[in-house]
Amino acid sequence: MSIRHRIDLMLKITDSFTNKNILKSKNSFRLNNSEIKPSKIQDDYFIFCNLFENKYIEWQSFLKGTSFMIWENSFYCPSNISKSQMENDLISIRALPSKDYPFPKSVFIIEGKDRAKKIRYIHKYN
Repeated sequence: MSIRHRIDLMLKITDSFTNKNILKSKNSFRLNNSEIKPSKIQDDYFIFCNLFENKYIEWQSFLKGTSFMIWENSFYCPSNISKSQMENDLISIRALPSKDYPFPKSVFIIEGKDRAKKIRYIHKYN
């Protein structure tokens, strides 16, 4: 007897400061405001199988383009993943550190605003 799973999404999240993959820290995923968990974590990827068999996630809303997925982690700014991105089986995200990110002491950070856009300058010195 064999069991088949449909892989709907493979997600790779990379820390934009260290350039390392984020796997071991506390990650949270939501699709259409329903919490989902990866089926498996393997080879630097979060693997989601059979997403639309979940009774809380409607396939029709996904097809209409109203679906979205959110990845959250307390050390990073949340990332929204749109329907158009989810049409690809493999998604790569570069996670931006949040104000709670554990920067080493050898980092100099300046934050400010340029009219409508927030600017963050991070410089690592030796």
